[in-house]
Amino acid sequence: MILFRRFLGRKAYFLIPALSVLLLAVACGGSAQPAEVPVAQATAVPAKPVAKATVAPAPVATKAPVVEPVASGGPGLATFDIKAPIINLDRSRAPEGTLNLAYHTALSPKWLDPQEAPASRTPYSAFIGNVFDPMIGATKQGSFTLLLAEHFEMTADFKKATLRLRDGVKFHDGSSVTTADVKFTYENYSGALADIFHDNTASIEVVDDKTIVFNFNEPFIDFLLLYGSQAAGIGYIVPAEYYQKVGPAGFKEAPIGTGPYKVVGQTTGQEVIMDAFDDYWRQRPNIKTYVTRGVPELASRVAGLMTGEIDVAYFVTGALLQDAIDNPKIQIDPNNSAPFWLFFPGWEDADSPFHDKRVRQAISLALDRDFLSQSETAGLAIVTGNFIPPAKPGYLQRDPDAYDLAKAKQLMADAGFPDGFEIDAFTPFPPVFSLGERIMDQLRDIGIKSTLNTTQRPVFLSQLREHRAGFPGNQIVFSISTGPPDAAAYIRAFAICEGNSSVTCDPNIDEKFAQHEASLDLELRAKLVTEIQEYILNEYIFVPVYINAFAMGAGPKLAGNVADYTEVHVSLYPYDDVKLNP
Repeated sequence: MILFRRFLGRKAYFLIPALSVLLLAVACGGSAQPAEVPVAQATAVPAKPVAKATVAPAPVATKAPVVEPVASGGPGLATFDIKAPIINLDRSRAPEGTLNLAYHTALSPKWLDPQEAPASRTPYSAFIGNVFDPMIGATKQGSFTLLLAEHFEMTADFKKATLRLRDGVKFHDGSSVTTADVKFTYENYSGALADIFHDNTASIEVVDDKTIVFNFNEPFIDFLLLYGSQAAGIGYIVPAEYYQKVGPAGFKEAPIGTGPYKVVGQTTGQEVIMDAFDDYWRQRPNIKTYVTRGVPELASRVAGLMTGEIDVAYFVTGALLQDAIDNPKIQIDPNNSAPFWLFFPGWEDADSPFHDKRVRQAISLALDRDFLSQSETAGLAIVTGNFIPPAKPGYLQRDPDAYDLAKAKQLMADAGFPDGFEIDAFTPFPPVFSLGERIMDQLRDIGIKSTLNTTQRPVFLSQLREHRAGFPGNQIVFSISTGPPDAAAYIRAFAICEGNSSVTCDPNIDEKFAQHEASLDLELRAKLVTEIQEYILNEYIFVPVYINAFAMGAGPKLAGNVADYTEVHVSLYPYDDVKLNP
């Protein structure tokens, strides 16, 4: 069977609202009902109603969070709703069975350490998000759900945030989570956006084992947005004493978190085995064991689905997608995630063949996006004119360039390349090599010749963190990211000179974004984010391709519809909700 759901209608409920609807203060323990908050520019198509997580028996009653209104004379922010999680403390049901998951890349031990999380959702999709819990994070209850934290509030001047840990949360070794662990996790963090958190933080006060206060140097208006999302791993708590005892290398070999699953074995690059954590604070997981294998070869993932050796396979695409769709024993979720886009490391240099805007525009016009979607994803991918997903707050609606080979050739000639040129490499986001080859074929029609540069996912992400040095010579690179919570976060990660995963450096972008970061005027911030997107797209600094169909295949062993398990993220989530058929 195949389940079709288009991108704009799904996952919108769980997306982070724009800063114009950021909270002033949130506290648990009251009875007032919080107001519904509009999601700016993110709900052109209404989101489908959210189904409550299935638990047995009924969830333990929790008090509704109270959202305090913005004080008169404040920056004018609307109220915002942080949800309370569903908690089921029934321990009578024992986890059963094994789920075999085929991951679409080689695996990296770094993905088991949230302290070094990159600006990519890759580590969260099967590892960080299941071995560790954040203080605040997205669940089926809402965009922001109080998880390890039972209370959050922020002062009206955005210079102090207070969080309180919930009772009864344990690490996998049985030790209790305290604010000392929260403080260590924050101060030791070195992953994506680390500089932003550390530079903005003046001090951290550990009031007691449950209460912690973050004091900021300046108004940190983006704190909740970044701390409570997968833009960074800093909110995923690690045990301070154990981490310091074994060090980063030892922690990656034997990580300890608070999540529903604990790592019980791994083979570097190939396999991670996780067992249910019986003392998990939220609910006892349904499945006893997850075996996640790195299977970069598409044919192997699909063959495993066909034979039943694999229960769930990520990223079923290319020529074999239709075979999976046609198989009555396999269900496919189109799972539209985020756009692929092309970029050109070093385009700012005068001697780069991509320095002339006309060349970059020609590349965009030479892409037959509809053909690429049909060929690679059986038409499930959605062509787009922006590198930011449509459901992200602050997204700028742009139609994709129409395929126009004649105009593309004329632009190449006008730029001084009537016969094209050869570049050092075409480097695709691993393992999207088939799409890379099709794009290369289309670019040969305007004379741009290249060699496909295949890498493993951990290598590619490391190259992004090296900025321009990670992609030497003249290359075209294409990438994708589902992690940033809004348009501003995409710009912060990929478009400013010092962005965590940026290989471009344009003073026009940096100047406008510096204004954005310094301002508390929400209308001005939104205006600047729009202007930066317009500039990036008008100048063809990034060339969008299509919104990927991160098609997920599931065999008969998985209970229910695979699409029901991808509502919050583009991967199975949360693991403790997933069920197997008897």
